[in-house]
Amino acid sequence: MLLSFIFSLAFIVFSFLVTKGVFIQIDHNIDQALPFILNSPAFFISRFLAYIYIPLIAIIAALLYKFFLKKQINKALILLTTFSGVVVAEFILKPLFNIPCPQNYYSSFLTNQEVLGLLHALQSIGFFETCYPSSHVASYVVFCGYLAYLTLKHIQEKRQRLMFLSILYTIIVLVGPSRLYLHAHWFSDIIGGYLL
Repeated sequence: MLLSFIFSLAFIVFSFLVTKGVFIQIDHNIDQALPFILNSPAFFISRFLAYIYIPLIAIIAALLYKFFLKKQINKALILLTTFSGVVVAEFILKPLFNIPCPQNYYSSFLTNQEVLGLLHALQSIGFFETCYPSSHVASYVVFCGYLAYLTLKHIQEKRQRLMFLSILYTIIVLVGPSRLYLHAHWFSDIIGGYLL
């Protein structure tokens, strides 16, 4: 509970500083300093991490089904809270803070990558995504963090446990830098996502 309070307070203070523009220069400097090389290993790793939420959601759904079958309603409800990171970040906080994404996010190298040109169509009608806090980071921390908790609790074999924990913690650590590499977020968006 104390840890939740500390991170909540840190998120509130950090968000206040972001809205006051304290990190604008740092954000722009980091965005300008990061190279973007199409077809590089960093690009493919970053794109992989951007879409790994699909199998993570499938794992969560399978676990939910298992818990409901075994009538473990409490576990199912706790598992449903793993969607809180994406819900809070995407549907509540992003519209509230209304901080636009880096311009590079809307440049042609990413627009051409999007499914069916949806991003291009949204831009043409005046839609611009807001980016603070990063919902990828917030949701991956919650998803992978909960899966790590289940791993610690239910997997007894040490090598399997170590393998799963290594994968989950690697995803948590790398999702932030991957969003920066793709120029999809500012540095402050990433920090806000981790704090959230």
